[in-house]
Amino acid sequence: MTAVKTKPPQAAVTARGRYKNTQTRDIVTESPVELNRTLPHDMEAEQGVLQACLADPEATDRSSEIINPKDFYRRGYAIIFERLMEFRNQKRSYTPTTVLQSFRNHPEYGRIETTIFELAPFITGQTSRHFAKIVKDFSIRRSLINAAVKLATDCFTVIPDIEEIVSDFTNTLKRLRGECNG
Repeated sequence: MTAVKTKPPQAAVTARGRYKNTQTRDIVTESPVELNRTLPHDMEAEQGVLQACLADPEATDRSSEIINPKDFYRRGYAIIFERLMEFRNQKRSYTPTTVLQSFRNHPEYGRIETTIFELAPFITGQTSRHFAKIVKDFSIRRSLINAAVKLATDCFTVIPDIEEIVSDFTNTLKRLRGECNG
């Protein structure tokens, strides 16, 4: 019986007859700052916004005065809120069923369907502003954390220079302050 060397998947033969791993890896610059905590968010508030918006399309108008899809922590909620805003921008009304049907060809239809069903029962639209303000608060907190991590990361590098680092961080803080007051 003889041993046979089999080719591992995604491997190439080296000059000495050994296999080397040639799998491609995503090249990600590691940050010198590591956060071992979940970023701040309020899942109940995010759900409350969507429940209100699905119950009353005008709640989407009220909520979108305060938040936009990027303010949601959960990606699926952001996708649904973005679709609700599309309906309203087209001056269309909707029901949870028509919203769900609009995702029929979406690659994540199953997950979106489950998310919409989990949001039921739908609460009245008058609470949308209350929940939207909570979502915005946590969105700004996450942005502040990201800005602080970027500041720390930039401080560990040689380039950019200190003036550019301070200017970038200051501009980010000014923008976030405007979002707090907006």
